[in-house]
Amino acid sequence: MEEENRKATADKKKKVKNGCIGSIFMHADGVDMWLMGAGFIGGVADGSVAPLIMAECFTILVDLYEVLTACGRWVGSLLDGFCWTRTGERQATRMRTRYLKAVLRQEVGYFDLNMTNTAEVVTGIAYDCFTIQEVLSEKVPTLITRGVTFIGTCIAAFLILWRLAIVFFPFLSAAASYFNIWKSFTVLQGRLWWT
Repeated sequence: MEEENRKATADKKKKVKNGCIGSIFMHADGVDMWLMGAGFIGGVADGSVAPLIMAECFTILVDLYEVLTACGRWVGSLLDGFCWTRTGERQATRMRTRYLKAVLRQEVGYFDLNMTNTAEVVTGIAYDCFTIQEVLSEKVPTLITRGVTFIGTCIAAFLILWRLAIVFFPFLSAAASYFNIWKSFTVLQGRLWWT
């Protein structure tokens, strides 16, 4: 009885582990970790430019500051784009190889019952790996950059004029809620929100 409980607990832990956000990065090796770290730093540098420019508008600084900010954004964008794209390609290639090996280890009867033709296997592997590569190459860096921009802009707003920022925040949350509800409604109807 105790052994069955241990197995059930171990199965629950495995299920929880597979559902976490870290499972996207499970095919990363040491080089990918370095690339993701450099990409994260680049995303933070890229996303922090808008708050810096906003803060600069309310202070009197020399033109050198603007040049350095532009150069920092260029380097940050380069690091962000290159590192995340490269790690996405590397992880997708590694995933595609492991996925194909796992499919080929199946018994022959599996293909007779579940797959009508070979193209289904190849198409399924390509589509799944492309989706993960797209998430790693585009969505994660965009999330980092936009998140840093949002947080930095809120901090800059509080530093510049905190009373106006306090008044503005309820409207910001209401607008975000309205946008998410409207987007969900249009997606449910089968339309894209920008069309």
